[in-house]
Amino acid sequence: MLGLRGSLEGSYPENSIARDGFLLNVIMSDYFKQLQEGSPRVRTRDMDSPFRDSLRTNPDYLIP
Repeated sequence: MLGLRGSLEGSYPENSIARDGFLLNVIMSDYFKQLQEGSPRVRTRDMDSPFRDSLRTNPDYLIP
């Protein structure tokens, strides 16, 4: 009557969704914990920005 049963067939869909969300949270937490502890950090150089110049400071952009 209240949707509280031990089997998967008798429970409300909301209970199954909540259980699945909890299990996904456990799996993702464990994954990120293993990812953090397992390998050293990979550091890369920042990419060059194409927005270093402006129309006002670069004379090549001015139309004669």
